[in-house]
Amino acid sequence: MLNFLIKTAYATTYTPLAQVPVLGTSINVGGATDLGNYLQKIFAIGIGVAAGLAVIMIVVGGIEYMSTDAIGGKEEGKDRITSALWGLLLALTSWLILNTINPALLNMNLKVDPVVTQGAGVSSSVGVAGDNSSNPSYVGGGSGGSGGDGSSVADYATSGKGFPSSSGLTNEQALDLVNQSGIMDVPLSDEDKAKYFPDGNVTAQGYVNLLAGIANSESGFNPNDNIDHSQGTDVGNTYSEGLYSLSTGDSAVKKLGYDSDAALADPTNSTQAALAILKNQIQSTGSIAGNSSNHYWGPLYRQQ
Repeated sequence: MLNFLIKTAYATTYTPLAQVPVLGTSINVGGATDLGNYLQKIFAIGIGVAAGLAVIMIVVGGIEYMSTDAIGGKEEGKDRITSALWGLLLALTSWLILNTINPALLNMNLKVDPVVTQGAGVSSSVGVAGDNSSNPSYVGGGSGGSGGDGSSVADYATSGKGFPSSSGLTNEQALDLVNQSGIMDVPLSDEDKAKYFPDGNVTAQGYVNLLAGIANSESGFNPNDNIDHSQGTDVGNTYSEGLYSLSTGDSAVKKLGYDSDAALADPTNSTQAALAILKNQIQSTGSIAGNSSNHYWGPLYRQQ
């Protein structure tokens, strides 16, 4: 069964027997409409259908109850209404249970990424210069990027310093990108709120400061930062680029169409891509830093 799921997750496309609204006629697994997104829409539609049918049955039961004087008819109407209410409650409870355990469960992200590790043949200079944190499934590695002032991402984020002029990004530009990304709608754990946001108050400016903390740790705010990971053996992505040490080989970057070094050197482009990656990481792992099997920025994960 596990082997089947892994093969399915790596398939290119598949066509459902019945078209699902908003997803179209085919599903690109690993893309914007992946298998997890497909199942998420099916789940939402199922709850919607259950609610609609419950309302219809309540109306039918009400009509049946009021249109007869027979005791048996009234009891049948009451039973129909009661059954409809129980069915609606069951459907809503399934959503509530998943959301209470972990909101990320509702995303139903079934994509399986290969775990890429550094082999013994990798030159030690790779660990000194940086890590392969531009690979979302990479675990371990060096200090990451060219480094900043030595402060952790959390310390820098809560300091409220934001982006310096050397980064090529203004506070207003970063705020616009945060508001456009939809990341403000993604629920955070109380632990992340307390750690990365002053007084635990999640704001758009707080996300700007968090991005600045990542950029400080990864590149020291150098938009032209470029790190070669190709020494010794192929460790996945050859280069890490720009403020956040991103790679043109990463799926989130490809999806946005940034397929060149020059594109990722643009602070606006790289910030947009970093927000997409961070949003996906929070939804997938329930954590800003990620977890041991899935984290994007090595320094961010190790500093948690």
